[in-house]
Amino acid sequence: AIEVQMSDENKADKGGPADKRCMMEARMNGQAPIAVTHFAADQDIAFRGAADKLMRAIEHAIGKLDRREHRDRETIRKDVD
Repeated sequence: AIEVQMSDENKADKGGPADKRCMMEARMNGQAPIAVTHFAADQDIAFRGAADKLMRAIEHAIGKLDRREHRDRETIRKDVD
């Protein structure tokens, strides 16, 4: 499941170079939630930036799981005495 929250940090009357915020949180079964935030001048750029960050964060988390599973395997190396 992915939750998305959009907000205007400076409120509509002020404006600014990076006043739109997009926060995304992904929840995968059996894993800790992964949350990212991106600030931008408009909602579209904020959403796309957060989506890119979330994709990289999920790929990183899945890569860590793969490496952890790999370590649990029995080694083929034998100690020579």
